[in-house]
Amino acid sequence: MLVETKGGLRPSSADALLGSLGARPRSFSKYVSAASLLRDDIPDNDVRRLRGHQLHLEEATA
Repeated sequence: MLVETKGGLRPSSADALLGSLGARPRSFSKYVSAASLLRDDIPDNDVRRLRGHQLHLEEATA
């Protein structure tokens, strides 16, 4: 599961709680991840290894 927090230089109380539960910080670009999942010619910065595990691309339905 990916959880986004908006922490600063010091961990917030939410970051501390997540850390106590075993979650570890990871740098992650939502823009790069979406673009690389949609187009194979865009560098993925290791996003593709998350595909199918934590990221799922589904076709939109109207």
